[in-house]
Formats: sequence, structure tokens, C-alpha cells
Amino acid sequence: MPFPLQTRRRSSSPPPRRRSGGRSPRSPGFTLVELLVSVAIFALLMVVVLNLIGVAQNAVTTQRARSGEFREARAVLERMADAVSGATLHSYWAYGDYNTHRRVDYVRTSDGHFVSGPVGSLLAADHPAPGHGVFFQTLEGQAPGPDGSVVGQPFNLVQCLGFYVDFNSDLEFRPAFLRDATDLYPERRRFRLMEFRLPSEESVIYSSEIDLNNESTPRNQAMRWFRGPFRNGGSVRDHSIILADNVLGLIIAPRYVVVEMQGGNLSENSTVTTLPARDFLFDSREAQWGTAGQKAEATMHQLPPALEVTLVVTDESSYSRQASALGEDELAAAVRDAFAGLFADYNDIDDDLQELEERLNELGLNHRLFSTNIGIRGARFVVEEFRL
Repeated sequence: MPFPLQTRRRSSSPPPRRRSGGRSPRSPGFTLVELLVSVAIFALLMVVVLNLIGVAQNAVTTQRARSGEFREARAVLERMADAVSGATLHSYWAYGDYNTHRRVDYVRTSDGHFVSGPVGSLLAADHPAPGHGVFFQTLEGQAPGPDGSVVGQPFNLVQCLGFYVDFNSDLEFRPAFLRDATDLYPERRRFRLMEFRLPSEESVIYSSEIDLNNESTPRNQAMRWFRGPFRNGGSVRDHSIILADNVLGLIIAPRYVVVEMQGGNLSENSTVTTLPARDFLFDSREAQWGTAGQKAEATMHQLPPALEVTLVVTDESSYSRQASALGEDELAAAVRDAFAGLFADYNDIDDDLQELEERLNELGLNHRLFSTNIGIRGARFVVEEFRL
């Protein structure tokens, strides 16, 4: 029996498509969230890069500023070396007293005075600055013109010079029209390296009021030739100019000549050597003030053969930053305290310099030390004694 014919009903809907790669079809691009995340990351990277560039620019600017300031310190150190090397005393032999054999002894003397030592002992109490100073005579004097101004080249006139560090305001050294313009140019109180230069016509070193070569003249009276008052009534500050700002201290270690004679007489077996002044004091008239000892005798009317000079210099950015944080007077006192107790014995100079640097680092002051040896051309090393 034939089977009945079966028919298959065809669906009118198309067959489902197979997915390729397991992804649903969509339009290409980024979502809003993805864009926002990308912009945030890019902005963060830009901020980091700009900060790095700013730090690098500040470092370069600061380094250039420090280099310029320290270049100034090197220049003034050369200026100081040139001036000190030309110091003079005009030493000569003069009649002395009769000795036990009724013969006249010639003694060494001079018309000038060379002194180097702590500023506190050389200048008055109103110059509270650390470190040392040096004062002397030189033949750099110039003749004044008809109107009183100094013109032309040096004429070998004796002139009193000196170098020291002082803490002062720049107002007194400004031109008159800038002294009241503190709104535009604020006052700056700093430690500064000063050069004392007294015109020859104002000098009192040969004055009878000082009477320098009189053994009974007190030391304070004799020091008036660089302390003042001078002929015009001025003081050492009135005749000083600024050489460099932010010089915190000037360290001067002078040397003197020692002759060891055989049998009390000069001979080829005698030895000549130089020794440092352990107390950092050199006074060509130290024996005149009643001081006894090897150094006082060896330096009498003599120039030091050499000076070891060190400048302690900081930069303006670090000093102004600390002055704003602590106050100008407080920072100045802290700098003075950093020098306190140091440079009393030459044998400890290396340790003292290291200690000074550590103290300045604790104050947050960037600094550098510049050192040089200055030879004095006029040092004669006269040690003989002549008798008639």
C-alpha cells in the first residue's frame, strides 16, 4: 500500500546569520569614557613634563646667577691681591741708643704701619663683622685736581688702603636720587667686602697728633690713621667702597720671617724660614706696644712676606631666602655665631674651615671658599743690626 505523500512547509523568515569572531556588529571609534581617560592621562603627562622643564630652567638660572656672583668674588680677590702686594713701609736704619761699649746701635725703623688681624680688634665696636681685615700704605696715591676731585694717573703719593668685611645697608652707598626710592629698590642689608681708600691729602699717618714713631704713643691713638677721624672728620666707613656683596668673611693668615743665627751672628750657616702667625695677627709695631717674643721682634718694622687669604662667599638667592625666613638681623647674628670660636690658632685652620662650612650648611646658605697666596713685593727680610 503506497505511503501517503508528505509535504515540508518552508518558513518565510531568512535563516539566521552566523557570527564571525564572536563580536556583534558596531560602528568603529572610541567611547566618551575612553576619550576622557585619554585626555586626563595626556594632561597629567604635560603637567609632569612642564614641571621638569621648569625645574631645569630654574636650576640653569640659579647656576648662572651663582656663577656670576662667584665670578665677582674671584675678580675682587685678584684686585685685593694686586693692592696688598704693593704695600710699603719705607723701612730704614736710624740711630739708636749707646750700647755698653759706648757705640751707637743702628736700629730698624719705618714711617709706615702694616696691620692685619681680627676685625673686632682693628676696628671699633660699630663694625660687627666676622673674620679679619688688613690695612697698610701703598704708593697708589693720586693728586687732587683744582676742584678737589682725583684725576690722572698715580703720582707715587703715599695712600692708606685696607680691606675688611662689614655688615651694612646699601642706602648709604646709593646715589642721592635713589636713597629715597625704597618702594622701587628696597633696602638690602648684607655682608660686604669693603675697600678702604683714603685720599692722600686726608691722611693723618704722619700727623703730630698721632706721633706714630713715639714709643709712648698708645696703640689706639696710633690706629687712628685707618680708624679715623681724619682731617675732614670722616671715619673708615666714609672712605670705603663696596667691592662685592654677600662676602660673609675674610680670613687672613700672615707669615713672618725668622732667622736662626749661629753664635749670635749672621753667617752662611744661619737659616731663614717663614712661620705663620698662630694668632692671625701681624702688626709691624707690635713690639712698640710692649709685646715681647719671637714674633714681635721678627715683625718689627717689617712687611709679611706672604698672606694666605680666603674669602667666604654666599649667593644672593639663598641669603635672601633665609633672610626672609629668619629676618635680616637674626640671620646676620647667626652668621656671626657661625664664625664664633674659630680661627684663633693657625694650626687648626683646616678644621676651622670645615667646621665653618658645616655651620653655614645648617643655616641653609649656599657658599664657596676662594683662597690665594699673596706675596708682598716690598718685604725686605731685614734682620741685621749695625753698630758704629
